[in-house]
Amino acid sequence: MILIIMRHGEAGDFSSPDHLRQLTPRGKRQCQSVGQMLGEKLPKLLEKYTEPSNNANHTGLDITLVSPFLRTQQSFRAVASGIKSANIVTIDSITPAGNAQQSADLIHGYATDSSAPRSMMVVTHMPLVSLLADKICPEFNARIFETADTLIIDYNISTGRGEQIEFYHSER
Repeated sequence: MILIIMRHGEAGDFSSPDHLRQLTPRGKRQCQSVGQMLGEKLPKLLEKYTEPSNNANHTGLDITLVSPFLRTQQSFRAVASGIKSANIVTIDSITPAGNAQQSADLIHGYATDSSAPRSMMVVTHMPLVSLLADKICPEFNARIFETADTLIIDYNISTGRGEQIEFYHSER
């Protein structure tokens, strides 16, 4: 399965309650850039997970897990300008204070579900995004994600671990 872990785009000042902070215009552009990149790359990456007899026309995301915070919801809407998701689920536990192991277990649960997704995206926050990436892709070494940075992982559903395919840096 292709697993994509993304930090939300650039958000406004800390003056409003954290869960209500909105994307800046730059943050929206960052996320649109991620969507464009995924729209170009994901169909090719998914070829590995499509059996020749399966005429899968769906080349977008099978499932997207998004934090309930406004900026992550807005981030995915901007990403969706370049790539669609068949199923979007808001997950209350993938906020800035979320637990990386519980989040990795949640992802694994969805990955091994009977629907067997070929692709999954998670849109969340620092520090969770970095800690989660390290749990799933240990060679990533818990690097800092700047806004809208996106890690693409070849996820092994047997082990619950993966290997980095690409780390995409959005516009700065």
